Amino acid sequence: MTGAAWSLLGPLARMEANVSSRPLYQIPKNRVAGIESKLQSGDIIGIIGRDRSGLYSTSHVGLALRTNDGVLHFMHASSPGNSGRVIVDTGLSKYLYRYRSDSGILVARPLR
Repeated sequence: MTGAAWSLLGPLARMEANVSSRPLYQIPKNRVAGIESKLQSGDIIGIIGRDRSGLYSTSHVGLALRTNDGVLHFMHASSPGNSGRVIVDTGLSKYLYRYRSDSGILVARPLR
């Protein structure tokens, strides 16, 4: 690691502590369709599910993309088996119901 990279550790640790101190709210799968109208292009979507021990974890991350026709899409990378292409799925709530292990989402909205 270079000297410049080491110098970033302190600021990154402070940012992580700041973010970790904030409350985190899960939107359950069965409520996502009801809030899709509130999502904006550029919102960061974390797909969450429970692991074998029952703990929640983020299994996939993508971006909300609202097109000119008003439809919300979920833009994300495909699995490595699909050559890692970018996928634009219609309907975040529809995407969630494809996978039983997905239990909901987390949303972050970049402000700057």
